[in-house]
Amino acid sequence: MTINSIEFITQMPSDQFYYIAMIAIGQLSFIFAAWSFVKKDMLELRRFQVISGTLGLVFNSYLAFGQDTVSWGLVTVVFWLSVFLLINLIAERRLNAARMEVALSSDDKTLFANALPLATTRDIKNLLQSAETLRLDDKYTVLARKEQTNRLFLIREGQILESLPSGERWLLGRGMMLGDITFLINDACHGSEGDLTVDGSVVVLTWTYSELHGICSISETLHRALTDGIARGLARKRNYLNGTNRFGGSLEKLEPRLNTLQRDIHAEVLADLSVAEFKVLMDLADIKIVKSGEQIELNNELACIENGKVSVCLMGENRSENLISQYGLLGEFGIIAPDRRNRTNNELIALESTTLLIWSRESLDDIEMNAPKLYISLMKCIARSLVLKLASRGFNRPDQ
Repeated sequence: MTINSIEFITQMPSDQFYYIAMIAIGQLSFIFAAWSFVKKDMLELRRFQVISGTLGLVFNSYLAFGQDTVSWGLVTVVFWLSVFLLINLIAERRLNAARMEVALSSDDKTLFANALPLATTRDIKNLLQSAETLRLDDKYTVLARKEQTNRLFLIREGQILESLPSGERWLLGRGMMLGDITFLINDACHGSEGDLTVDGSVVVLTWTYSELHGICSISETLHRALTDGIARGLARKRNYLNGTNRFGGSLEKLEPRLNTLQRDIHAEVLADLSVAEFKVLMDLADIKIVKSGEQIELNNELACIENGKVSVCLMGENRSENLISQYGLLGEFGIIAPDRRNRTNNELIALESTTLLIWSRESLDDIEMNAPKLYISLMKCIARSLVLKLASRGFNRPDQ
């Protein structure tokens, strides 16, 4: 700005200066109003509307009350601009509050990260507050084939089996939804495609469709997240995305889920077994806790160290002491050669409090008789364990 321009402004009469300033404010009001409609984000649109409304209110208030006489024709404009400004302020505050993070438990975070990855924590909080929690027992029928529902179900814990008329079976686990298609298209069509029954026990969160529509009408972000989550869930159900396994045939072919400890044991020492075979083996195991310093007696039994450490003393002329730590197997010789009377005489001592998974000879014989494929896979794992121990000359020394 030049010196002449500054002098022109300073020498301008005050009433003329204010008039030009108000004209500029009025123009800015229309500029911000036009710019707000370009915004795709609703929160930004509301914020620009608030700025535009504030500037427009100032401009029209000056024209209505800032002259020598009150312009009653503009008083109505000022009144309705005030109403519109208040509406936009309330809407902007609601949208801003909906996007503010709130504290959630780790279980809730992981559940909705899988089910509704686009949902904000406040939306999740509102959903949880309005949800009804149900615990369903084994074999309970959630929905029969062609049965209609007015509820959306979200699996929190456990698994639900969907059996289709074609004989195919779907295993729906944590984070999967039921009644989602009906909610999404707002049409029950011909009801449930198959029978939905509880496999084991299950905990579900459930909402009526009217409750969800009410919550979504308040929060546009939740409506978008719910639509996206249902679409993702349908894709997983139909095997377009990873996350849900599709199987045909009998229930035995369904892959059960393992906890963290079971996954580690499976990967470390029993990797030759399928997940279903490993689950069967785990169901047959007895748990035994041995105190530090106690001797472990295995009579033709197989054991796996769930946690802890065991010292193996090889008795005889070349006495030596070795260490087997977590996930190691014990008693392999007794399983491979149960009738050998002169087996190596080993003394097993727990070096600390140790938890063992133990399979009796009777359980193993039962597996050999009724599940030969599982037994062969188990023998491979036992043989691999022995080979590794012999290759390393009996494992690790206690001082390592």
